[in-house]
Amino acid sequence: MVIKIKQRMKLEMREQVYYFNKKSREDAILTFSDKVGGLSLYQKEKGYGLVNKGSTYPARSVDASRVYQTEKGIFIQETDKTIEWKNENNYNYGGIIFRIDVEEPGAYEVEVTIPEQTDETMVSVSGMNGYRLLDCIPWDAARTLVKTNNAIWKNRTWRYEYVTGRNFIDIEIEPYLGTKEAPSKVNATVGIEKIVIRPVEKEKINSEKPTIYTLGDSTVKSYIYEEAIMSGWGQVFDDLFDLNLVNVWNYSMGGRSLKSIYGEGRLNEVLIIGKPGDYLLLQSGHNDESLGEETGPQVRFGRGNTEGSYETWLTEVYLPAIKSRGFIPVFVTPMTRIDTQPVVNSQLRLAGFTHSQTPGMDFPGIMKRVGEKEAIPIVDLYTESIHYLTTIGMDAATAMFLSVEPGETPGKTNSGSYANGNPSGAIDGTHYKETLAKQFARIVVTGLYQLNLSIKNYLRQDVIKAIETKDWSTVYSEISQDVISGEAAYYREQIECLLKHKVMDKKYGNYFCPKESITVSEYIESLRKIWSIPKEAVFNYTDQAMTREVMAAIIYDAYLVAFGKNIDGSWVKPKYMTDYNGNCLSPDDPNYDPNLIGEEAQYYPLVAFNNIVDMGMIDIKYLHKFRDVYELGLLRSEVGIKRGNMKNGDKLEPKVVVTREKAAKTLYFLRILKKDIWGENDQ
Repeated sequence: MVIKIKQRMKLEMREQVYYFNKKSREDAILTFSDKVGGLSLYQKEKGYGLVNKGSTYPARSVDASRVYQTEKGIFIQETDKTIEWKNENNYNYGGIIFRIDVEEPGAYEVEVTIPEQTDETMVSVSGMNGYRLLDCIPWDAARTLVKTNNAIWKNRTWRYEYVTGRNFIDIEIEPYLGTKEAPSKVNATVGIEKIVIRPVEKEKINSEKPTIYTLGDSTVKSYIYEEAIMSGWGQVFDDLFDLNLVNVWNYSMGGRSLKSIYGEGRLNEVLIIGKPGDYLLLQSGHNDESLGEETGPQVRFGRGNTEGSYETWLTEVYLPAIKSRGFIPVFVTPMTRIDTQPVVNSQLRLAGFTHSQTPGMDFPGIMKRVGEKEAIPIVDLYTESIHYLTTIGMDAATAMFLSVEPGETPGKTNSGSYANGNPSGAIDGTHYKETLAKQFARIVVTGLYQLNLSIKNYLRQDVIKAIETKDWSTVYSEISQDVISGEAAYYREQIECLLKHKVMDKKYGNYFCPKESITVSEYIESLRKIWSIPKEAVFNYTDQAMTREVMAAIIYDAYLVAFGKNIDGSWVKPKYMTDYNGNCLSPDDPNYDPNLIGEEAQYYPLVAFNNIVDMGMIDIKYLHKFRDVYELGLLRSEVGIKRGNMKNGDKLEPKVVVTREKAAKTLYFLRILKKDIWGENDQ
């Protein structure tokens, strides 16, 4: 039986109401004074008043001396001479910042009413991004984590639930002028008629499961099939827990830093919906190093931090707010990066933060120092990731990070399709694939177990055994002994994925045998599984070692069954192909992420079929099928390509026998084509 128990927050303070309208003042419920003056500067003894600078880094300046009061409230007028605009992340439209003390850190409903006949107004609290607080876009790429605490306008009143880690809240208003381009002419008046602050009290269910929240950047994020081949450790982290005992929710997103996680309301959402005893695992560092006019430390809504501001965010904003809600915080230091440039003697150079965009910044070190000082549990993923990558070596490490060659995946980044290689034209030493995400998740849960926190009680029993025995073969049965390190690990991602989903099998015991040839029957059976092709569908091919021209013909037949053709005879195409991939999201699209930008990269092969130099070697009975398969982008040249280059070869090698690892490469690519672009890609 579920019993509901009303649990009131410790906050018993009275509702704080501030009227700036003289006609309403006598009816106000006042906490500090019966004569609230809207024009006075903030004084600690009063506990309220105007301020000239905001409370978050970088501090936004306003001119409190220009605020005036009438019988309708307090006001300020802004013109093109009083506002600043540099780019859509870095602007200051002036306005008013009014600070109000609260009895203690915690959750409050903030209500702001603006006077009649003022211009369009943007409202936010304590340095948050008012534009992001208004949107209703889900927190995750798969759209499963619905935003529940967005700011709401009703008539002239704005409402938002906010968790403060400080003993005050800043109410910020400024003209709503848009952020996409600099306003050409401004003459706007904004003001405040009333502010109401109420402690948030909610009913809890005492039998509700505890929740583990993960909060971080793209290296923790959960990815969708649209982005396939990328993964974050937070995406596979939940697989290691008994979900009958605990919820595991990943609120991480690409491009985020301590500043932007806070500014867009992501941290606030977690703290509002969570409950005492929940865990919050926080990782941030990679994007905190960001520099530049749109992302740097001095940019209002940029990602960047200095070492000082990074520590301030942790100690003055995050930890007090997290603790005020009764959460158990855990710091996870960001994993190392790898230097993907050529190295002497193939020795692995671990980039860490000394080879990053801002040499010398030691965010893992700061996180550890703050954690030790504040008695916060720490999982040192940074150090342990160095140890793991050193163990497997440079070849395997590069293969497990985001190194992509043509034909590995039809997924895309904001820069376009990965189908012809990484659009950046380089190997990415920061982001990685699921095969590495699992290893990082393993390191994190091992660290949590060793901390002896209650969170270890929610782990699966086989995971606990794996931690204690250091034998993970039962948990990750898809790992084959002969693809762990060295050159044999080149297609480790594809091999482990297909073994995990039982599309392919190991050859001998715990060995995949990547260099052995695959038979026609084995390949057909795997295609049936990934595209749900019925047994009735007949493939008339001799069962022998499969050549590339036979593989192309089999793919053609299978594609015809799985996807089919339109009435006009054209092929039915999944959304991963050019009609979807060749058009990157614009800022007008509701799913556009302003933290990530890029150029277009196409899906289809970069070399026309007529320019293939060995097409004459294709058996005539397979020629038209090979051509269609190639032009659909289902099979590409394996000659003259390499990871880190967007370049297609001009040889198809039709008579070459296909190895098991090359078969895994094509099957991985084809499997994704049948998936819903919005599905999480670890499923």
